[in-house]
Amino acid sequence: MAFDHKRLDLNLLVVLQDLLRTSSVSQTAQNLGRTQPAISLALNRLRAQFDDPILIRNGPRLTKSPLAEQLETALGNQLAGLEQLYALADPFDPKDSTRQVVLAGQDFVASQLWSLSQYLRARAPNLTFRMARHTPRVDDILLGRVDLGLVLYPKPAPSAIKQIKLGDLPWATIVPQDHPISDTPSLEEWLSYQQVTVAISGDRPNPVDLALGVRAADRKIGLQVEGFLQAMQMVGEGGFLFTTIDRLVAPLVHRMGYRRVKLPFAIDPVPTVLWCRSTRTDAFSRWVLDHTRDAAKILNLS
Repeated sequence: MAFDHKRLDLNLLVVLQDLLRTSSVSQTAQNLGRTQPAISLALNRLRAQFDDPILIRNGPRLTKSPLAEQLETALGNQLAGLEQLYALADPFDPKDSTRQVVLAGQDFVASQLWSLSQYLRARAPNLTFRMARHTPRVDDILLGRVDLGLVLYPKPAPSAIKQIKLGDLPWATIVPQDHPISDTPSLEEWLSYQQVTVAISGDRPNPVDLALGVRAADRKIGLQVEGFLQAMQMVGEGGFLFTTIDRLVAPLVHRMGYRRVKLPFAIDPVPTVLWCRSTRTDAFSRWVLDHTRDAAKILNLS
């Protein structure tokens, strides 16, 4: 069967590049924020289109086929060539560019993304911005669907993505000003009040419950919501305790008239990064990366 170039899309090329780098369906699924069945389906499509096994089962491991070994080098060159084509088709001059910058992150990091957008706009006044309320995936960045993403608990990313560390962010419990809980409660006092929590997708356990261990069963969850901003609203309306990442909600805590309560147990801080494309050929991506590095230091985004 001949190679069918008409059915090959850029999403498959990104999957192929990571599969060739990892030789692992599960690792590629983790890197790209996909499910293993989705990556397996993509691999099957690649096998059909190249008429080649690409990755061959060798005991517990997958090894690259001879064609895959050749594709690995060629693919890197081709993707770099695509970057050059895009750059030529859409040159970037910060003085007059009207490009749209897409920023992505969970709803409660909106203030950090807004500060970042204003920093960039001051240096390129005609840029427009769109905020997408989701955690960006690797292929969102690589394919240009997202220009900047704020990521919690980041996983290893390909070299084409630059990770700008914002630090490890601590937790706190947020309550209304007039809530009866003390500022430094005991664990028993903390557990005695109704709490609001945010539903977590996937298999990752709730970090608060994980830190509580066996005492997690004593936690009184009065309400579970889908988003962090909903939870912040219900703190005031329902008088709930809400345990979240302190630094990221600090502007809202002040604005909504809440106060912080010290956690009566230890919980690991949350590693946080900004994701940007790292490229030598795309002037726009280089500009965004350079100025985001500066902004992260000057604005104290963490």
